[in-house]
Amino acid sequence: MLGSHNHLLMSRDRPFRYCFTRRLRLRTFFFAAIGFALLTRTATAQLAESIASVGTESYPYSHLLDGSQRQAKNDLLRATLTLPLRLSRQTLLLLGVAYEQFDAQLRGDEFQRLPTLRSLVGSFGYVQNFGSFTGIAIVSAGKASEFSDESSRGGNVFTLSGIGLYKLSDSFSVGTGISYDPRKGTPTPLPAVKIHWRFTEYMQLRGFIPSRLDLELRANRWVTGGIRAALNDNRYQLATATHGVSQIDYLTVAVGPKLTLSAGDWVHLDLYASAVVYRHYDLYHGETNAGGVSIAPAVAFGVRLWIGPSPWTRR
Repeated sequence: MLGSHNHLLMSRDRPFRYCFTRRLRLRTFFFAAIGFALLTRTATAQLAESIASVGTESYPYSHLLDGSQRQAKNDLLRATLTLPLRLSRQTLLLLGVAYEQFDAQLRGDEFQRLPTLRSLVGSFGYVQNFGSFTGIAIVSAGKASEFSDESSRGGNVFTLSGIGLYKLSDSFSVGTGISYDPRKGTPTPLPAVKIHWRFTEYMQLRGFIPSRLDLELRANRWVTGGIRAALNDNRYQLATATHGVSQIDYLTVAVGPKLTLSAGDWVHLDLYASAVVYRHYDLYHGETNAGGVSIAPAVAFGVRLWIGPSPWTRR
C-alpha cells in the first residue's frame, strides 16, 4: 500500500518491496496522541463507555499522495471486552482484551490484495481515585502481525502507560501521563482531557481527547444523533523476507456524523460516516523509519454494536 514519491516496486516474489523518500509529515504532531489512543483502547469501561463492543469500518478507494495513479482501500474489524472489578469505592481493576483485523487492497497498474493483519492484545489496568485526582496504570501485551512465517510472528506488543487526571468539575477533567512501547523506542508523553459535559438534558460533549470526542444530541431514549471525531493507530509485524521491511504502522484521523440506536440503557448500535482528514502509513526496518505515504481524504463508513451503561444516565 505504501510507496515512494514516484512508484511502487512490485514483482511476483517480492510484491511489497518498497522504495521510499523521506518527507516532513504531520505525523510528528500526533506522536503523543498515538500512545494515548492505545491506552484508552484497553480501558473502555472506565475511560470510554463500553464493556463489550464489535464494529467494522470501511475506507473506500482513494489516491496515494505520491504522484502516482494508484489507489488504496482498507477495511477494519474491531472487538473489545473489558471486565471492571471494583475493589472499593476508590479502586477499580480493569481486565481487557482487544482484537483488530486489517485488510487492504491496492489498484493501479494491477490489482493487489495485501495480506490480512491481525492483533490480539490483553490488558490489566489499575484505577485509583484520590478525590479530585485519579491515577491510572495500564499494562498491555499481545501480538500484532501478519502471521505468515517466522519473521512475521514476532509482532510482540507490550506497553506500559500511566496517567494522572485532575477533576475540575463533574463534567471536566484534565491530565497528563507517559506511555512506553518498545516498538516506538522512547517513552512518549501523553496529553489528556477527559470530558463529559452535559449542556442540557438533550445535548452533551463527551470523550477522551485526543483519542475520541463526541458531540451528541438526544431525540429520545432510543435515538441519539451527533458528530464523532476519532484517532486510530496500530503497528503490525510483517514477513521481512517477503516485503523487505519488518513493520507497518497506520494512523487515521476522522470526523463526521453518527447515529446511535439504543435498546434500553445497555445495548447500543452506532452508525457513522466520517471524513478521513488524515490517513498515513509508515514502514520500519526494526526501529528505523523507512518512509511512508499519505492517502487522499475520503469518506469512510462504520457500524459498531456496544454494551455499556447509557452515557445519558447520571452516575
